[in-house]
Amino acid sequence: MSRLSADRQPRHSVHGFTLIELLVVLVILALVMSISAPVLYRANESARLERAAALVYDGLRRSRSIAVTQGSEVALDVRSLVPDSAIAITDSAPGASSSSLIFYPDGSATFARFTLALGVYRRSLTVDWLTGRAAFGE
Repeated sequence: MSRLSADRQPRHSVHGFTLIELLVVLVILALVMSISAPVLYRANESARLERAAALVYDGLRRSRSIAVTQGSEVALDVRSLVPDSAIAITDSAPGASSSSLIFYPDGSATFARFTLALGVYRRSLTVDWLTGRAAFGE
């Protein structure tokens, strides 16, 4: 009789997840997202600033190259190189009043030191007056 009663019992097969299991997974995902969102936002700000600094550096190098190859002075406004209006550009060179500089046909330039800022991040670029070469500062 035990064999007969064992055959008549319904068989339960598992096909999916319970509501509790799904809720636990959703809570874990919410916790991971709340922790990682600020980190991703800060990484995005840093990347935006690095991209802007690279654009300014490239613009400075191209302007110097044009001045030397064409044999004429080239004036450059650094603010025009950065399309992101949230990035602040300041000229920290002594006696500087704007964000523009001039490259001369011999490769030299007016001295300039620019600081790009976005949030807590800062990046500086210096243009040597004698050689006209741009370099990232510290």
